[in-house]
Amino acid sequence: MLDYGQKHVLLIVDIQRKYEQYFNLTYLQKVNKYLKKHSFDEVRMLIDTFYDNMHGDYIPAFLDNNLTHVPIFKQYSSQLAVNLLRQKGIDEPEIKKELFLYKRYCPFNDGLLFLLEPNYIPNYAACHGDELDYYHLEFIPSSFKEFLLSCQSKQIHLIGGGYSKCVAITQKILNLLHINNLVHARVCYEIDNFSSLSYCSLRYEIEQDPNKHLEEIYNHRTKEVHWIFKENATFQVK
Repeated sequence: MLDYGQKHVLLIVDIQRKYEQYFNLTYLQKVNKYLKKHSFDEVRMLIDTFYDNMHGDYIPAFLDNNLTHVPIFKQYSSQLAVNLLRQKGIDEPEIKKELFLYKRYCPFNDGLLFLLEPNYIPNYAACHGDELDYYHLEFIPSSFKEFLLSCQSKQIHLIGGGYSKCVAITQKILNLLHINNLVHARVCYEIDNFSSLSYCSLRYEIEQDPNKHLEEIYNHRTKEVHWIFKENATFQVK
């Protein structure tokens, strides 16, 4: 049950055609039912963008119909942060040390730069900042930063994928900014095929049983999800 004393924001992570091999129609129907069951003050979306989809990507049309704002494009990649640092002549180990001793994030390149701890800290040196190779940097662009700044007094609900990848990174960022958040694991997909949250691929499921799914999600005639293209007009891929 949602606490209606504060504003609730649904943040959908990476449910896009680039990752269709990791989710299927069964998963999309689960997301569709979730959206119909719960109401939110805002429904927002993150879209992953790399060189192969630098101009934008397709998302399911039923998700687009529920969005209250244009999608936010991001690229979770420690290499992106390292490249941006090099362009400005900033030493990676030095900035990692500063962030570890500071508050784990700082303004950078019109966005924010975060130092995220690993899921598993292997030794004492890593735990106390003497060895920061296990920590990684993430850069978020200005549009993502502005969204996060608007969420300080709100409750964020996370769904999407991958559960242990981009969803987990997003939660770490929210936690560092002290933004209340909750991951709804049952409405997440996983990139790890051995996870209980993994699904067979979209193409495989369509081939097996092409006619059992909702018409609002899937076109039975073309055997294709109702996709809609969302243009990346805010984040230049590096």
